Amino acid sequence: MIKLIYFIVLAICGAVLVHIAIVYLIPRFDRPLVTKQLELLSQSRDPLILIGKAENPGLSGLDPLFQYRVCLFDLETSEFQLVSIGDVPFFSATLIAENGAVAFSITDRQTINRTLNIEVRAASEQQSLFQSIPENDSQTGAVTVYVSALKGYAIVRAFVPDQSWDEIASKFLNDIVCQSVETAN
Repeated sequence: MIKLIYFIVLAICGAVLVHIAIVYLIPRFDRPLVTKQLELLSQSRDPLILIGKAENPGLSGLDPLFQYRVCLFDLETSEFQLVSIGDVPFFSATLIAENGAVAFSITDRQTINRTLNIEVRAASEQQSLFQSIPENDSQTGAVTVYVSALKGYAIVRAFVPDQSWDEIASKFLNDIVCQSVETAN
């Protein structure tokens, strides 16, 4: 009987230690803090390319197996687009509102032909399901996204499994068209 009680107490202590370890291993991101860090890094309003290496202390919590492209969007002036071609093993795109909330996220597996072609519009522009959409209103093959956040950041990350992919991922991120639709036309 004493052995059974000993094993129960030991199991409870082990479970407590495992739970404490899990809580401390979960990365903690304060969403407003991340957006403040992005604002400081992108004060010039130019698109940024970030590499998740230890020698890049600009933004905490970057994964070293990814390279990032960050650009600002402002839907008050016009629609916004993210377009790039390239063959990276994996990419994802995320739209983050000014308050740090994720407005939209997509991976290459969810895009058309694994190409980055996203058109972002304000939710107020969303049409009824019963209205027809003019053919020249949307780009061919673009994923159209309606978000309620009028200002924020678009973050595209490309997976770099080893150093041989560095140049390919950098080219993919550098070739991203990250601009308002008015500027593109």
